[in-house]
Amino acid sequence: MAAAALARAVELDTPGVTRAAAARAIDEAWATTPDGRQIGLLPWIGIAELALAGAAPPAGGARLEVLRRALQEAQIGAETPGAPLDVRGGFSFTGRAGADAPSLRAAAGLVILADLPYGSIREEAEGAASRLAAMRFAMQLAVRPPLSGLYRDPARALWGIRESTWNSDQAPAAQAMALLFASEMVSRRAESAAAEASPRADPDAR
Repeated sequence: MAAAALARAVELDTPGVTRAAAARAIDEAWATTPDGRQIGLLPWIGIAELALAGAAPPAGGARLEVLRRALQEAQIGAETPGAPLDVRGGFSFTGRAGADAPSLRAAAGLVILADLPYGSIREEAEGAASRLAAMRFAMQLAVRPPLSGLYRDPARALWGIRESTWNSDQAPAAQAMALLFASEMVSRRAESAAAEASPRADPDAR
């Protein structure tokens, strides 16, 4: 998280924050986290790498691509054996049929890493499908009637995000991660809509 904050500060030209300091924080995050646990650096490491790189390829792009593939492989889909319908789009890092607690962090990481280039149109389409599935799962965690009736204050609990499908607590961290995920999804959809609406050059024009 510190690396992401520093990188965003550099991106915003914040006085007193240097690019070198942000780069050191990113390098330290990678270096102090074993390969098998680097998925836990998301979404912050993705934010940090991409913010510091700007329009250039991120220094840790290859590592981020590995994490993106790992996320898509861990995502629960229609073909996942024994997966209940309400966890599809979530993530299982333990091999269990149910979605694991860090699914919201994984979802946020997935949408942030969408800024990395894809190797083919098919991979890009698969990435888009994964993000939509993650959004479906996040909506599954939102408290709506009649589930809201189980809370002491139904009106206050309405549309809050649960920790997981089996935990009804509405922890601040879950709300923050869901908001980050949703805002990144909306931002990318707006960018895509703007690109589709912009006039395109006629390849036959002379």
